[in-house]
Amino acid sequence: MTVIKDSAGNITKYGPYDLVEKGDSTLFQDPSKNTVWYIFYDNLKRPVRYESNDGFYYQLTYDNTKEQPSKISYKSPSDSFETTMLLTYTGDNITQIRYSSNGEDLNLFVDYYLNVDNKLANQLKVLVPGWSLYMQVPFSFAMLFSNNLVKSISLPQTSEAINYKYQFDNYGNITRERLSFSNTDSLITNYEYECK
Repeated sequence: MTVIKDSAGNITKYGPYDLVEKGDSTLFQDPSKNTVWYIFYDNLKRPVRYESNDGFYYQLTYDNTKEQPSKISYKSPSDSFETTMLLTYTGDNITQIRYSSNGEDLNLFVDYYLNVDNKLANQLKVLVPGWSLYMQVPFSFAMLFSNNLVKSISLPQTSEAINYKYQFDNYGNITRERLSFSNTDSLITNYEYECK
């Protein structure tokens, strides 16, 4: 993930996105795909709505002055329904996500490496507090909204009793993801990175 800052420390590029303008809203553009994201803020400078020119939107709700959202609603142009996630925190880490989408309700429970900071989350807070422009998978929210790196995420109420376990390198990059099921089957994905 490429993050470029100017001499004042402001992010000017995030992954494939170029910062086009700032103010009450921020616009990020991916020139290669002609994708534009508009990010709107409240009076406390927290992101409250993301809209893309291809029909995605994300709405964030906050409790009081907390920097991390308590509820996220989002919808893609291909879906006729809205998905919501209610987030429960212990300190600055999400410990539970109540996920509702198209009549399906799931509870995700999250555990952390409490002695390891989530450097990516801290970096993203410079851009938008606890948020990423890649917002597809529920557990990725937990990784980005929390101050520590995620050790495991479990969905005990599913028939397979799904459990994800994660390992990271010294830079906070994920190096291994293990997806386990109640029948002892598992799927392991290893990640490698090239430094440029």
